[in-house]
Amino acid sequence: LATWATESVSSSIDLNLYHPKLYFARDNYIIVYMRYVTLVIKVLVIFAVILLGYYFIYLLPHKGEIKEASSHYSNLVQNRTAYVNLTKLDSKSPSFDIQKSNLVGIIKETNAKGLEKPINEEERRFFEKQNEILDRVFATDSYEEGVAILKSDESIKLLIDQSNLIDQIKKNIEG
Repeated sequence: LATWATESVSSSIDLNLYHPKLYFARDNYIIVYMRYVTLVIKVLVIFAVILLGYYFIYLLPHKGEIKEASSHYSNLVQNRTAYVNLTKLDSKSPSFDIQKSNLVGIIKETNAKGLEKPINEEERRFFEKQNEILDRVFATDSYEEGVAILKSDESIKLLIDQSNLIDQIKKNIEG
């Protein structure tokens, strides 16, 4: 009787190991795992498609506009810096003539670049008005008279307009 009971218990254990439901449960874990893996792969593929769409539909076409706006922004900032530094020059300085000619050259170069292909009418108007003011400055006999024109209310208003234009272009670049 004792041997029969032990054989019965051991055989029932062996039967449970090879029971079809246990194999099904083990296979079920593999199926669930594969479902998660396929779900993750699908999500990654959808995410990649969305990113590619964003790049080709939005970023690529706007890349040229942003580059052009950055060029205009840089040109305006360089022009403004040279213009302001021209008003701050000391006429008694030994390097006055060199500094003056460098700054005037920068202003003329940035004005020419700005008038080539302006971003809008405001930029064109600004550079044309600045050229008019510079023509009046160059027509004067002394540096002090020229600086008086550069520091006039008209020039200050022009610099304020330039600051507003620079801020506007910067906002367009930043989005």
